[in-house]
Amino acid sequence: MDFVRSYHRPEIVSNWAFAAKGVVFTAGSILASIGLAWCFFSDFRTKQSAEQQLHNLRVLECRRDFTENRCEDPVPGVRDLCLQAEKCLIELTASEGSAKYFTVIIHLILEFVNEISDLITNRTLIVAGCISVLAYSLYRLFPASTGGEEHSRKKKSVS
Repeated sequence: MDFVRSYHRPEIVSNWAFAAKGVVFTAGSILASIGLAWCFFSDFRTKQSAEQQLHNLRVLECRRDFTENRCEDPVPGVRDLCLQAEKCLIELTASEGSAKYFTVIIHLILEFVNEISDLITNRTLIVAGCISVLAYSLYRLFPASTGGEEHSRKKKSVS
């Protein structure tokens, strides 16, 4: 009978509840992080493929200008157009590679910051400030009591 009383003490149940809350919070945080990462990479792939299509379209336009003006052996009247088309092709072929990935990531981060800053209004900042001041003042007025110290005092006084 003594085993049953010691096994079902409130401290043990409280410890198990605290551990379960920690596990649930950790699992929720991990799942939220995975979801956020999935959304970011999905958006990255979408933006990167759109950027690649736009790049391919620009390259095709420069090649079309190059072939329409017969720039292999240019006439003096279209020499400037041929130089522009050749310059365009050189710049576009040089811009392929890892620098484009970095550019897409920077654009995604900047879009995210812009969207967040657009959502925040002055009223939101005032409400958040008021809630922070209220929470801090409640914390200072009613400090959390440490239940373990009181429990250990009671045990010492009983013994």
